[in-house]
Amino acid sequence: MSIPTLAEYQDAIQNPSFCFADSELKNGQPQLNNLGLPLPITGGFASVYQITNGSNKWAIRCFLREYADQQSRYEKIHKFLRSISSPYLIDFNYQPQGIRVQGKWLPILKMQWLEGQSLNTYIKSILNNQAALQRLADDWTTLVKSLKSIGIAHGDLQHGNILVCNGKLKLIDYDGMFVPTLAGQGSHETGHPSYQHPQRSGKDFNAEIDNFAALAIHTAILAVKCESNLWWQFNNDDNMLFSREDFANPSQSQVFAMLCRLPDREIVRRVMALQQACTDPVSKVPDIDITKFKSNTPDWVIDQMLISVQENAKIRANRFAFSFKMLWKRPGMGYVKKLKQVPVYQTKTRTVTKTRTVTRPRMVTKTRMVQKTRTVKKRKAHIPFFLLDDLFGHYYVDEIETYYVSEEYKESELRQETEQYQDTETYTEQVGSRSVEERISQYISGHEKSVKSVAFSDDGSLLISGSYDNSGLIWKCETGKIKANLSFHSQKITGSATVGKYCFATSSWDKTIQIWSNSGQKIRTLRIDINSRFYAIASNADGTQIAGGLGQKQVRLWDVSSGNEIHCFKGHTRKVLSVAFSPDANFIVSGSSDLSIRVWNIRQKECKFVLYGHTDEVNIVAVSPDGKLIASGGNDGTVFIWNAKTGNQLMKINAKASEVYALVFSPDSQYVISGGSDHIIRCWDVNSGREIGHLDGHSDSIRGLAISTDGTKLASCGDDQLVILWTLK
Repeated sequence: MSIPTLAEYQDAIQNPSFCFADSELKNGQPQLNNLGLPLPITGGFASVYQITNGSNKWAIRCFLREYADQQSRYEKIHKFLRSISSPYLIDFNYQPQGIRVQGKWLPILKMQWLEGQSLNTYIKSILNNQAALQRLADDWTTLVKSLKSIGIAHGDLQHGNILVCNGKLKLIDYDGMFVPTLAGQGSHETGHPSYQHPQRSGKDFNAEIDNFAALAIHTAILAVKCESNLWWQFNNDDNMLFSREDFANPSQSQVFAMLCRLPDREIVRRVMALQQACTDPVSKVPDIDITKFKSNTPDWVIDQMLISVQENAKIRANRFAFSFKMLWKRPGMGYVKKLKQVPVYQTKTRTVTKTRTVTRPRMVTKTRMVQKTRTVKKRKAHIPFFLLDDLFGHYYVDEIETYYVSEEYKESELRQETEQYQDTETYTEQVGSRSVEERISQYISGHEKSVKSVAFSDDGSLLISGSYDNSGLIWKCETGKIKANLSFHSQKITGSATVGKYCFATSSWDKTIQIWSNSGQKIRTLRIDINSRFYAIASNADGTQIAGGLGQKQVRLWDVSSGNEIHCFKGHTRKVLSVAFSPDANFIVSGSSDLSIRVWNIRQKECKFVLYGHTDEVNIVAVSPDGKLIASGGNDGTVFIWNAKTGNQLMKINAKASEVYALVFSPDSQYVISGGSDHIIRCWDVNSGREIGHLDGHSDSIRGLAISTDGTKLASCGDDQLVILWTLK
């Protein structure tokens, strides 16, 4: 029976009522892509489609490969799963004639559709949550033990087949599942190579086949809990931490080497168990508890390794601290110090006469009118006519009359009075003047286009920057003021370097290298005899030699004192973007857009070795101050650490930027600092690949980095036209 192609399945599923035999699927609708076609999720054995009918959703697996006992296998798996109960498994229905494609009925699997995150996606979401990662590791252990207690194995444990639904683990895709009724039949698949034992074959088919993958997943979860940066360094979206190559050559694996240096004894034991299992037969792989694991490495050796890791961490912590704050950025606001005279005052005391108002009581005499009465006799006539008064006579009556008299009385009242008294007071008196330093803010200009490079003077008091605006600027580190403007170049400046104790050098697209004094005076011009741009420049430690990287695939070396060219190194097949000297000045390292790094022997005038690892242009190279390491960064967003003596790759760091443009080692050679397209300065431990800190101050790609010899100052520049000086907190 011929198996339909993916396109043929898509065509059929556009009409569910016609293609499906299942009544629920007939009335359903497939999930569509942007083109209006059924959206498949494709794997090695099948493509999966989501069919929705009302509130119900199903996953329909349509097979892309066929094997002889397919139907009997699925029937046995289905029958066994129906006889057990597990919270980690889902039921499915194998339909031998489930879908009609081009007139032929073919088998499908009908399963419940689960809404959740794949294991990789879920781990990314909790990467900085150690408690959640520990719960996940515990839940994973419980799941694995649950399957073992039932006597089954999934057969293909990997991130895509493990879903996290509302915090609960679920397993999907049972193509390679082992159940007791399949014992002795073998398997048609051996699982994802980034999770399986390198020697596993179809004959390895029993209840123990999940041991290796379960241990690898559990170890990876615990490792990223201990050091989250491991995820960004080794995860490639199709694995967790390990790859097929790591399992095939565990002794040469970078990830195994780094995990053995983690400061956790239990994790190191698991790493060693997994590493040893890679070379042991499949049947001897320990279970997830590693209780029966007998390590070839004695416990005392593991203890000594942990002590060494902890001691080295303490030494590195004491030698360099990535703890910087921004001192200034240019262009931007700065401060000018000026002296001014201010008066000096002295406090004195004196006695003075003062007046105050007081309130006191006193007696006063007042006068008031008082009403009184008295009795008086009045004469009355018998007849009320005055003409008859004498005839008839009079009589007298008593009457009471009212009258008023004045009298004096005394009363107490409050009155305010003023009085004088003596008091002591303090006062200030100017007794002179003094000079004080005043900081006046002002805008300080800078470059007007992208700034490509920066370099410190030998004593760290000055900083040079080179820009695409054709100018170089020498800055005073203390104040951020411009000391000199180097405007001799006629085209973009692409590189800056310190030359000895008292000079700087700049390279440009104008085909010249200019050597300047610290005060900005031009001392010498180095020219080339071909039509080529300079892309990079470097000077050896004592300033006697200068190397330049050219667009014409060359590295050229000059003697500074005479200005004569010493040698032209050829070998790159595209432009040279970066150059660096070894501390002993015996070697030059160059990085090119041909994806390679070359190490040149200056005395023998030949290429010592070529380093390959980057998948895109190599933008920057750097050599550690102790001469033992080479760092490289490129457009692939990675930083590689190489052994400078052997050329062996020691580490690959995911720099969290699409492109890396700038690198510089710390003075103790224990850290490398990177800058790139993400606008962030990041510091990496060269022994573990762990990010130990970052600085955020730029708004566009970072193009150049420099650190002072004492490690107290860090300079950065970029496409935002800024030069920023950072200093230790």
